[in-house]
Amino acid sequence: MLKILMVISLFINGVLSQNELTFTDTRKDKRFTAEVIATPSGTNGNPIKCLTHCLANKNKCKSINVNKELGKCELLGQSKLKDDDLEMKDEEGWIYYGPAQLLEDYEGCEKSEPLPMNHGERMCCPPGKRGPKCKHLVWEKQNIDQVCYYATGNKPGKFKIQRTGKINAFKLEYISGRVRTSPTSALGSIWGRYEHTSTEIISIMILNPSTAIRVAPSSTNNLDFQIPGYLHDSPEIVFDVRNSYFDGTKGDELQVWYNEDYYDTYDSNNSGEVCINVYARFEAVP
Repeated sequence: MLKILMVISLFINGVLSQNELTFTDTRKDKRFTAEVIATPSGTNGNPIKCLTHCLANKNKCKSINVNKELGKCELLGQSKLKDDDLEMKDEEGWIYYGPAQLLEDYEGCEKSEPLPMNHGERMCCPPGKRGPKCKHLVWEKQNIDQVCYYATGNKPGKFKIQRTGKINAFKLEYISGRVRTSPTSALGSIWGRYEHTSTEIISIMILNPSTAIRVAPSSTNNLDFQIPGYLHDSPEIVFDVRNSYFDGTKGDELQVWYNEDYYDTYDSNNSGEVCINVYARFEAVP
């Protein structure tokens, strides 16, 4: 820990500019098999002295190996951060010092989850990915204001796609309200027509009004659908996009419709509104 603090202090005190790498990745009993560009003498394996030589060759030196017992210092032309395919050998007595991504680099991006083999290192994942090695897709919120759809009156909820990409699913998250298909209904529903059908019925869809492309659990013009695992009053529902994906373009307006209102069927005595959040799951960015 003392060595790491000394290294950090050395950089903070102005030896390196802000555009240079900071050596905070320290691995004991490890020797990185990168190109050795120099083996300066007189360091006695002291990491600070070795770093001083590295700074003097800062255009070429990207990391260092030191061995205090052998009095060795190796200036390396690559780092584990940038050249992860190079081998990190287990060699007792050696210590590897190299750059690591700082927490400040994570601003505005999804962070991967650290893995034991990465020594706690976290990565800045590309858009739409997170988790160990950035392999998991994430839900991205699409609405700025809450999206509210009505049971009648040709009043869909509206939102705009926040970024361009291929969408493979939408998630609708309940906020407030109920829709009713009968003036005598006390309970109402969030997603369905509970008064006239079963608790498993879903009766909403997502529509692109400019292309008439619908996102719904069925390709037929049905009022009612079923989505395994979800009920008419589930706190959220997920629409998996049929035929692989939905092409989303940033700024495109999509609509959430209550089906009776969209088809103008049986909606004359409907009432109520439901407000929701809308999330999209984009195909992973390569």
